[in-house]
Amino acid sequence: MKTKMTSTIVLLLLLTISGPFTSNAMNTQGATTIRITFMYKVLNTNDANDLNISYCGRTTSTLPNLNRGSNDFTLIAKIGQTSPSNTWTVGSVTLTSAANPDAFRQYFYFRFESTLQRHGGLDETTWIDNIIITIS
Repeated sequence: MKTKMTSTIVLLLLLTISGPFTSNAMNTQGATTIRITFMYKVLNTNDANDLNISYCGRTTSTLPNLNRGSNDFTLIAKIGQTSPSNTWTVGSVTLTSAANPDAFRQYFYFRFESTLQRHGGLDETTWIDNIIITIS
């Protein structure tokens, strides 16, 4: 049985302080594909590691470790550097039950995590907007 759910998070996430932004839990059991599409912009970043997207799939309602750099989360992509800087970019990641079986659990979380700093007198900044999660 396939489940189809589309959720839109209506917010503009401005990350100027390092750390994670983690979604609420979503039930992805029985699905075969999770697609996360979003818009993002980075300014003054100097490394792809400055912004990452990752996920965690759990079988119990116990929250994963939500601290920065948590080993409970699996890295999907490093998106901290774009060319040119300060330009909105469409980002999209797709997880499949064949390639990422641990994502298709009763408690699925995804997160954006930044490791921003100040260098050369400039603050690194990231924005994330129009997040759409499709589970099918």
